[in-house]
Amino acid sequence: GTQLLVAGANQVRLVELATGAVLLQQPLPGAWTAVGGFTPAGPFVAWEQSRRLVIWDVLKRRRRSSLALPPEAMGANVFVTERGARIVVSPHPNYQILVVDPDSGQVAVRLAGQRREIADAALSPDGQRLVTCGGDQYVALWDLQSGQQLSQFSAGGSWAMPWKSVDFAPDGATLVVGNHPQRRTPANLFRYAPTTGERLEQFTEQSGTMPRGLAFNGDGTRLAVTLSDEQILLWNVERAEPLRWLALHEESANETGRVAL
Repeated sequence: GTQLLVAGANQVRLVELATGAVLLQQPLPGAWTAVGGFTPAGPFVAWEQSRRLVIWDVLKRRRRSSLALPPEAMGANVFVTERGARIVVSPHPNYQILVVDPDSGQVAVRLAGQRREIADAALSPDGQRLVTCGGDQYVALWDLQSGQQLSQFSAGGSWAMPWKSVDFAPDGATLVVGNHPQRRTPANLFRYAPTTGERLEQFTEQSGTMPRGLAFNGDGTRLAVTLSDEQILLWNVERAEPLRWLALHEESANETGRVAL
């Protein structure tokens, strides 16, 4: 939990949490959008390119593997779950969800998907459930053994707007989602009970910014949030207050992308 991996458009950075210093920055050839994570083998990023899933070793600065995807995965959104255990692919235009084994490149589970494109996905700590969120304003919880949807909920009321990011807390009992603000509407982070959809807590409010990625540290006391105004917010979960802001000084705010802690 001392470093952040920030994957954006055509580049990846390894950031030191204590100082915000960029320890490593490198281009990603052909990666318009990329996602990343940490495994025992080291940090990696992944993206879809011409019906293949490219997995890039950040420290060795080369491809770790390139796996063939199903034909319908062309133009897909790609997500890496916690600990790199699963890669989630949501191909256009049917928005089906494919859960891929990163070692074999085979589809382990096919899920029905949501009514709009998936914006983010996260695996529960026990590896049995997957949560997805997206442009249809719903958060969906899936059982990976049966492939069935366990629950689905929307923020409702004035908060009914597309969800942009989601992550399970390390205990698996709660999850945090960030919404996509409409014009002049503040973005918010909420904590929910995944099975019932009960809203437990509103973490913070960032006027005019968009939560683009969420990641808990190992004990659930810190939450890293990448924002569309070129900053990373490190949130103290126990005290429900900001702990530190890290400025990335990007040339384009759109390049401040997914984060792994």
